[in-house]
Amino acid sequence: MSFSNFKICFASGEYYPTIGGLSKSATRISSMLSLAGFEIHVVVPIEGVENHEIPTPEIEKGIKVYRIPIGKEIQKSNGINLANSINMLDNRLNFDLFHGFFLPMAFACSLTLRKKPRPLITSIRGSDARVWADPKMSNLLRMVLKYSTCLTTVNRSLSKTLLKDCQEKTPIKFIKNSIELESDKKWELKNLSKGVIGTLGKFQECKEIHVLLESYKRIRSDIKNQLILIGDFPNENLKIKNEKQVTTLGLNREVLVTGLINRKEVINHLEKLSVFVSTSSSEGFPNALLEAASLGIPIVVASFEGIEDYCEHGKNALIVPVGDIKSTTEAISSILENESLAKQLSLGALNLAKSLSPDSEKTQWIELYKELLNNKTKTNLISNSYV
Repeated sequence: MSFSNFKICFASGEYYPTIGGLSKSATRISSMLSLAGFEIHVVVPIEGVENHEIPTPEIEKGIKVYRIPIGKEIQKSNGINLANSINMLDNRLNFDLFHGFFLPMAFACSLTLRKKPRPLITSIRGSDARVWADPKMSNLLRMVLKYSTCLTTVNRSLSKTLLKDCQEKTPIKFIKNSIELESDKKWELKNLSKGVIGTLGKFQECKEIHVLLESYKRIRSDIKNQLILIGDFPNENLKIKNEKQVTTLGLNREVLVTGLINRKEVINHLEKLSVFVSTSSSEGFPNALLEAASLGIPIVVASFEGIEDYCEHGKNALIVPVGDIKSTTEAISSILENESLAKQLSLGALNLAKSLSPDSEKTQWIELYKELLNNKTKTNLISNSYV
């Protein structure tokens, strides 16, 4: 099969250079598919005045990226404006397959597929599952499932929660995030003495940064030196809220928020850490944690729903209850005070990263695309798991 004969509409909620896990995963996966030979057309919503025209695509490593302005508040958009753009683009290109990378993007694709059915992959990524599990979203969810040929998820628990009351039997594939190992960089035991705690990402409400700040405050002063938040807050309100808490806790001299930085700078900050901490209450699976694992940094992670798909307590991370400041403080402290435990978790983190190779993820996506393009209807799709 020559993949170059197939035109793919890859609609993602975010895309490079936007920071965050959704953007990182969308960019990674679309690049994998493009390198495999598929003709990839990425459609991504951005803030801006609607003009009801298809913008000239940006060409990024052979991928055509259409950034569609849909208004000021992307998260509150009903998807109609984006769907209109996808429909206009489809009229021009006649796509062979649609990939909605985030439930709202799958909804936008489904509006085009009402006229001419074709394969639709709907990828559940994390926060979308929480929002769409609300009974108020049931009609929209049913529509997405009606036109979805296959669902993919990085978190089996979230997909089960989302789909527990659904009657539609749709094949579901569990495809884990992958990570490229940093071959020339590796966490070293001497980092423990630095007492540098850190996390990475776009610090939305669900990241529970207040829990990390409170936990850091409680760590003994003789074993800690700095808390680094590698990334930034998505809006001014959250940023101000964080600054107030830092001041209230008396941590102004110890907390660093890096803001938006490039990948090289991210790695430079990560490799300085003694411990990586994720206090998030909800995730698909955090790419940030995998970044830390790829360097072998000892990890503390909150037990968000689905964590068991990747992490095992005491083997590749210390898992603590969500929102539990006392347990988070104790877990971080135990690593800082115990070289043997730190070495054990470091090795476990590296082994986790090694098990999640990009080649394996790429193969799974290519095989899924091939399967769907060879079987144009849902009833013909071969799958081992259904919901």
